[in-house]
Amino acid sequence: MPSATDLITRSLRLLGVLDATDTPSAEDLAIGKIALDDFVDGLGAERASLYMVTRSVYPLTSGTAAYTIGTGGAFNQVRPVWIEGASVRPSRTASPAIEIPLGRPLTLAEYQAIPVKTTTGPYPTACYYDHNWVAGLGTITVYPVPDNSVCDLVLYTPTAATGFADLSTVYTFPPGWARMYRYCLAIELASDFDAQPSARVQQIAKESLAVVKRANFRPTDASLDPAMPGLRGVGRYNLNTDGYGGTY
Repeated sequence: MPSATDLITRSLRLLGVLDATDTPSAEDLAIGKIALDDFVDGLGAERASLYMVTRSVYPLTSGTAAYTIGTGGAFNQVRPVWIEGASVRPSRTASPAIEIPLGRPLTLAEYQAIPVKTTTGPYPTACYYDHNWVAGLGTITVYPVPDNSVCDLVLYTPTAATGFADLSTVYTFPPGWARMYRYCLAIELASDFDAQPSARVQQIAKESLAVVKRANFRPTDASLDPAMPGLRGVGRYNLNTDGYGGTY
């Protein structure tokens, strides 16, 4: 359970900047903290580096199509780099509440192709995520626009690892993360301390990051559209039997 100080200290030892009994100065720790924060921030831009998907439920308002998303926005959460999937709950008062998957958000081309974007209906059947950055907020637009205020939008968003609040707070990580932080931080700090990481340190940094990314991989089901010519009625293609089985 390391703190930022622990990670920085061990990274500097990997570089040979400190020996086994040395402790970093306040200036060294400040430099290390900046590099660590930058590295963690960079991991948040890589889907394979995100180990958690958060499910969030947001009420929709009658006649409202667009909602800001991000810290302090209408959908108040960390602004997502990706939206893994979306669903709609037609009525939050239903028992049990029914959740209907919408799949992935529309692409720009798909949203552009909607001729009348102000069409209303009982609940949305699609959503579009504009990755704009206005005061740290993006925008989610739903279609059709709900004509009531009883439906909810459910978002599944990959969530980045938490940054280090300070130098002393102790954190726990999923398996493999502490090692990855330590070795990758050594690579990040090398130029700041005019040090050359050994080939072994570079290799472990690369391997440990790859291990973390493999652990975060989430397989998805692949299927063929039944509307494709020659497939209607023959079922899904089975890679194991090299043929088609079942029906749509």
